[in-house]
Amino acid sequence: MFKDFLKSKMDDINVIDLERWRASRIAVGNKTTTTNRDIASIKAVFNRAVDFEIIEQNPIAKVKKAREDTRPRVRYLNDEELKLLLESLDRREERRCGERDSANRWRSERGYRRLPDFKKCAFTDHLKPMIILSLHTGMRRGEVFDLKWQHVDFTVRSIAVVGETAKSGKTRHIPMNRTCLEVLGRWQKQCAKSSGRVFQNADGMRFNNVKNRGQQS
Repeated sequence: MFKDFLKSKMDDINVIDLERWRASRIAVGNKTTTTNRDIASIKAVFNRAVDFEIIEQNPIAKVKKAREDTRPRVRYLNDEELKLLLESLDRREERRCGERDSANRWRSERGYRRLPDFKKCAFTDHLKPMIILSLHTGMRRGEVFDLKWQHVDFTVRSIAVVGETAKSGKTRHIPMNRTCLEVLGRWQKQCAKSSGRVFQNADGMRFNNVKNRGQQS
């Protein structure tokens, strides 16, 4: 992010330079929040330069953060996009089942212990139930990662997003529709030996990325 300034001396850079750089970043589609974080990092570098007496003062100290939209437009999937997403998840499940079958044939031919048969599982891993839960509840990624079985009530068909994990800091209750209820029920049976979080990675820890290797049979 500093490449635009590499040809200039630190004490030659001024507020106008940074304002122009910020405007150009936003104009090509960079998020305001990301640009604000980058500017904060740049200002920190200048502050350190002042501390080390490389320059006398921070020339961009007066640059303020750009106003951020705290209520961005909510983007929903249309029917066609939803259909394509679900079909993609189904194809992924089929592909993983095929790969597991192939691996087990290879292991059997060599006398190795077979891996669990994915075809006997509701899901091959966390991804499909995690995405379906998000689609049908509107839960944020961090809320899904933090969700615990104790907060899922199958009797009253409700999920509690507790305040300490919610972005708003307030506990809220989300009703589960039939699809959500069925998916979580099947996932719970598959994860009967686990406890705590609804979704956890292969090490039994909290996810920080959906691409992480997660629970399997």
